[in-house]
Amino acid sequence: AVGAGKVRETACGARGAERPAYRVVATVRERTECPERTELYVTVGGARPVGCAVPVRGQDAPRLAPVPVA
Repeated sequence: AVGAGKVRETACGARGAERPAYRVVATVRERTECPERTELYVTVGGARPVGCAVPVRGQDAPRLAPVPVA
């Protein structure tokens, strides 16, 4: 469900004014397994249903490798 502190992520081309604010850097079984820098948790489903996301900080942000989602 969306709301009550939850969000729904949608696919994005990462261009224009609607650039993503967060990037998923890991998928894990439980939130406690996320990297310490995680600021947003998203549901991705599969065997590792928790997506651990960090902020994307402008055009100078380091390019993080995309995480495959099973």
